[in-house]
Amino acid sequence: MRPKPTGAETVLAVDAGNTHTRFGLFVGEKLRAIRSFPTGAARGAEWGWKLAASGFLAGSAGKSLAGIAIASVVPRSTAGLAELARRILNVPVLVIRPGDRGFVSGLKLSLRHPEQLGADRLANAAAAFARYGGPIVAVDFGTATTYDVVSRRGVFLGGVIAPGAGLIRDALAEHAARLPRVDLSRPKRAIGQTTLECLRSGVYYSVIGQVRMMMQAIVSEHGKGIRTVATGGLAGRYGRHLPGLIEVRESLTLEGIALLYRLNGRRLRR
Repeated sequence: MRPKPTGAETVLAVDAGNTHTRFGLFVGEKLRAIRSFPTGAARGAEWGWKLAASGFLAGSAGKSLAGIAIASVVPRSTAGLAELARRILNVPVLVIRPGDRGFVSGLKLSLRHPEQLGADRLANAAAAFARYGGPIVAVDFGTATTYDVVSRRGVFLGGVIAPGAGLIRDALAEHAARLPRVDLSRPKRAIGQTTLECLRSGVYYSVIGQVRMMMQAIVSEHGKGIRTVATGGLAGRYGRHLPGLIEVRESLTLEGIALLYRLNGRRLRR
């Protein structure tokens, strides 16, 4: 069964990724506002200053805040974000750790080492299954492109971690002396006539080829009828190439983090 959390608490969901850290303010299941900052090893006070300067928690939002949930793939950032909750905002904090005993996600993890699962990937899978049911693949187009597969019965079967468009682009620029770092815009044609056009085409179609072949492999192992949802900073550019696409939902990870907070209220501590 899909999880059915209740309550309309105000919760701050934090997605600390390799490139950006996003803050999503939820009232119950409704996402009210988002802020994004470059990821860094900021202390709690610095995060507090950034949020205050942006007006993110001004007024009733800050006063009614019930807690913070953090999904971090950057260990050096996790402590500062937890400090933001406990010392600056004085609210309970949930640091999402998939391998913790008793942690509730609404999914059954069919993994040999669940403690190795990224918190953002668990959030994506949990949100995708809660919203759409299964079987489904949550595809996150970020620094890496991740594919996370959930069965019809809500079993997290595993997934794939592949290089994202930015990594492909940066690897070419860093390891080939005469190749520049290009933007990730869609090329006008596949056959480029300048070095920049060739690079844009190579990056763009490398990702599309990866998406199509990866989904073909997933379908061949899991079976037909599986649907997809796309999220991440580059989802708007590449998500439409996913077979069985339900929608591009850029807030999916934050929604999953907020969902995991609601499902694990008894684990919270200041």
